[in-house]
Amino acid sequence: MKYYRFCDIHKYLHFSDDEDALSDGDKMCKVKRLFDELNKNFSKYYSPGREICIDETLVPWHGRGQRVYIRNKKAKYGAKEFKLATKTGYVLKVLPYVSDPEIAKVTPDYVCQILLQEYLNKGHILCTDNWYTSIPLAIWLANNKTYLVGEYCF
Repeated sequence: MKYYRFCDIHKYLHFSDDEDALSDGDKMCKVKRLFDELNKNFSKYYSPGREICIDETLVPWHGRGQRVYIRNKKAKYGAKEFKLATKTGYVLKVLPYVSDPEIAKVTPDYVCQILLQEYLNKGHILCTDNWYTSIPLAIWLANNKTYLVGEYCF
C-alpha cells in the first residue's frame, strides 16, 4: 500500500461519532465500542482449556493520548493493555489501561475481576506473574472455584 493511501485511510477511519464521544468524558470512549466488539468475538469463537493467564502488554505506539513509557521493554513507548489469554496465546479478553489521576490506581485485583467475569466458577487455573499474585486474590478466586498459580517474590 502506498504511503499516501495509508494516510487517507487513517485520516477517515473512525470507530465512533465525535459528538457522542466527547460528551462522555471517558478517555477511551472513541475505541470503547471496538474493544467491546473484540472481547465479545474473542470469547464467542473459542472456548479456552483449563489453563488461562493474565498479563500486561505494551503495544508500540508513538501517537498522542494514552501513551505509557516502560524503560525495560524493547518498544519503550506504547499503549498498555491487560490481557486474558490461553496457554497457547489466544487472547480471550483485552482491557486497555487508562491513566487518569481522578480514577483510583489500577490494582491487580481489579484487573483480574474485570477480565475473569465470564470465566469464574468453571474450574479454570489462572497463571499470573508477581504483580498479580496475592493472598486476597487467591482467596477471592478460590471462593469463585478458580485456582491460582502465581510467582511470588518476597
